[in-house]
Amino acid sequence: RALRALPEPHRKRPIDPLGSILAVSAATALMLGLTWAGERGGLVTLHVQSAFAVAILFVAAFVMHTRRAPEPMIPPRIIANPVVRTGAQGNFFAYAGYLGVTVFAPFYFMANLGLSPAQAGFAMVAPMIGAVLGANTAGRMMGKRDNYKALGLTGLAVAVVASSVLAARANMASFLEVEALLLLIGVGAGAQNPISTVSVQNAVDPSDLGIATASVAFVRSLGGAFGVASLGAVLIHYGLVRGLRVVGAEGEVAASDPRGFVIAFSLASASFVLSGMCLAAMEQRPLRTVSSYDMRRRAG
Repeated sequence: RALRALPEPHRKRPIDPLGSILAVSAATALMLGLTWAGERGGLVTLHVQSAFAVAILFVAAFVMHTRRAPEPMIPPRIIANPVVRTGAQGNFFAYAGYLGVTVFAPFYFMANLGLSPAQAGFAMVAPMIGAVLGANTAGRMMGKRDNYKALGLTGLAVAVVASSVLAARANMASFLEVEALLLLIGVGAGAQNPISTVSVQNAVDPSDLGIATASVAFVRSLGGAFGVASLGAVLIHYGLVRGLRVVGAEGEVAASDPRGFVIAFSLASASFVLSGMCLAAMEQRPLRTVSSYDMRRRAG
């Protein structure tokens, strides 16, 4: 019923293919640079610095195009909204930490705990369940609280503690302990998502709901890719790929340098901290209700 009260704009908007190409190109160059940094042992190699330079050029071109295009992929009025900026940044860092952990946790299970690929994949049910529980609980409680940001901040605090403990005990934790920590990481990261997303939707004009939601989703996906590339670069640097190459045919992963997962999980914890800082800085506006939208459309 609430969706029926939203405006139905009938003006056709042109697609911005150039803006999409520039954004994707910048993201691709950045991910390649991070991956090569892990493979080739640092940030000072020519390939890595060239990739980062290309990424900066594409970002600059995207910004210039956004200012000049009649209907850019992300309109300046959306970027100028402080709630959209901080909410998108919070989503970026939260998803970077969550996806970075969940993508490489199976390798941790195989390398450090000796699980088979099938067992490691099944073990990833815990963080997925946690993310669903966290998002569902925070989303349902958000409309009943004036200080709804506290839900997301509490969830991120849980994720920070859980990922920090996981980093500290990466080389000695049991399977059940890791599963419990991954469940808590999922709950914490999941609780942040509806808070920041709904806050962004609440802060823009109803006619911009689609653009704002899609922009946040794009930034969130970019954060996930950044998290996977960053943690992957660390693990590659500490020998994860060499372990895969040695015994990958037997369905196992050789133990790499134990510092790799410690640093990777620590980076995820830092990413959750940054997400919490963004959420704390985000303006908390009263949530709109159905009656606050233009109901004259239905009467007409």
